Amino acid sequence: MRLGHIALACRVGELDKTAAYYEKLGFEIYKTTVLNGLKGHFMEHVTDRSCKLDIRENDSASFSPVHHFCLLVDDAAKAYDDLVKNAVDVGDVGPPMRMPSGRTHFTLSGPYGLGIQFGQEMGMDEYVSDYVKAKTDGKSGT
Repeated sequence: MRLGHIALACRVGELDKTAAYYEKLGFEIYKTTVLNGLKGHFMEHVTDRSCKLDIRENDSASFSPVHHFCLLVDDAAKAYDDLVKNAVDVGDVGPPMRMPSGRTHFTLSGPYGLGIQFGQEMGMDEYVSDYVKAKTDGKSGT
């Protein structure tokens, strides 16, 4: 298991402004998604591609700039089953699902409501094809 990414939140309409700040720190957008009508950017650091941020718009009244952190696991279904067997309270979280990000995961509510996501490691072929698709979508000549 290793840290996958940190998910940050911004107010609706402030995503590009927030991403611009992180671009000054050396991050670049490699994918944009929409989930439940809210836009998000996946960013990674240009000198260390393993350093990732997921910045998503948040329209919740209980706004927090840190939404969750993701722990990468080899098998999300096994991790889920192991947690249940170890009597971890998974609440109403169902088994792992494949999300628009391309990652299969589930998210628990940890201490103080902080999300703890268990994400299945994407295979290199999946990651490369997803990255190339994200970089070339909408560009002419590709």
